[in-house]
Amino acid sequence: MTEKPDSVRVASRSDEESLFSLLVALHSDNPLGLPYREEIVRAVIETGTRPHPETRTNPRDSRKMMIGVIDGVGYIEASIGISIEPASWYTDVYGARELWLYVRPGLRKGLHHARDLFHFGSWVRQEMLRGIREEEPGYRYAFPLLSGPTSHDRLPEKERLWAMYGHKIGSLYLMD
Repeated sequence: MTEKPDSVRVASRSDEESLFSLLVALHSDNPLGLPYREEIVRAVIETGTRPHPETRTNPRDSRKMMIGVIDGVGYIEASIGISIEPASWYTDVYGARELWLYVRPGLRKGLHHARDLFHFGSWVRQEMLRGIREEEPGYRYAFPLLSGPTSHDRLPEKERLWAMYGHKIGSLYLMD
């Protein structure tokens, strides 16, 4: 059993503005050439900060997600967002998918934020699986956590970091 790191807390509704600011910084730090839409980013944040759909801007949004944050003084220093989704395109069996894992530049060395976010991700996976097994007592699937860097910049370094916490099972390529 992985324990939840003390440095990472589960995000709440009061974190929404700080999370939005952090995710805009992530978008700027890792450009894929695609614009972000504020309402989409805010809706994703709400799935992790408002567990009950009726409290969301769109109460029909039934997605499930958990967001972990590491606090700084007056802002969020780092975050991870993990959603429950089908594990692959060919199945309706669920898995956990990391949507982002981001540590602000300047805070990436020596503070262990990335390590703590990876451990938080493992803890979230266990918690999500426990919740699914409570809802469906006969659930017998592995419930994998899929995670990986999406980046043009510093990709070999990021892949080495991810390899410390998981096993590489594929690669993505941006086709021109």
